[in-house]
This record gives sequence, C-alpha cells and structure tokens, in this order.
Amino acid sequence: MLLRFGRYIVSGFIAVVVHYSSLFILVSQGLDPILATSLGFALAIVVNYISQYYWVFNTSRPHRHTFPSYVGVTVAMMGTNASIFWFASAKLDWHYMFAQAVATAAVVVLNFTINRRFTFYARTAHHDSSRS
Repeated sequence: MLLRFGRYIVSGFIAVVVHYSSLFILVSQGLDPILATSLGFALAIVVNYISQYYWVFNTSRPHRHTFPSYVGVTVAMMGTNASIFWFASAKLDWHYMFAQAVATAAVVVLNFTINRRFTFYARTAHHDSSRS
C-alpha cells in the first residue's frame, strides 16, 4: 500500500499543479476565485483519473464501471473542496492560495481512501494484502 500511496501522491501532485496553475491564471484574469478553483479542479480530475486507473491502482475493472464511480467521488470531492475553500477564504478571510492548500490537504486523504476502497476496488483488493 505504501508504493500505491506514493504513486497516488505523485499523480496527485501533477493534478495539483494543473489545479493551482489554472486557479492562479483564472484569478489573475479577473475570474471569481470560487469559480476559478472549481474549474481548476475539473481540469485536474482528467489527469488524476487516467493516472489512477493505469498507474496508481492498475485496476482491471472496465471504464464503464470505474469512470462513473470516479466521477461521483470526484463531484463529491469538488463540493468538499469548494466548501472548505469558501469557508477558509470567505469566512476566515485567508488568502485564496492558502485556503486552497487547506482544502487540498483534506481532499487528498478523503479521495485516496474512497477511491481505493470503492472506485478501483477490484484489483486493489486482490493485490493489496494490507487492505482492511
């Protein structure tokens, strides 16, 4: 599981670069930060799905099963991200990039756990004896 989580972190790091770059560029162009973070998150999910399917979880489940599950989990995580971001930036008055870092940390843990146990389950459970 440690190797899988390491791969997840690398995959996630690449997705975060996509997310943060999009956020920064869109806010710099005058877009509302909450909309900008949501759009950046949406771009990052494409990167994450491909790398998680083939590299992180190396699942044998067909895309017709994994992709809808992944989208469902991702939509929930997008809402989680936006909610944490909104609270931290609007209510706590934190800088939008710091608010995004806090939201990202929470989403990383939740996303790995849910995708490991639900979305990409078939092969993960078979090949990962530490899953319990």
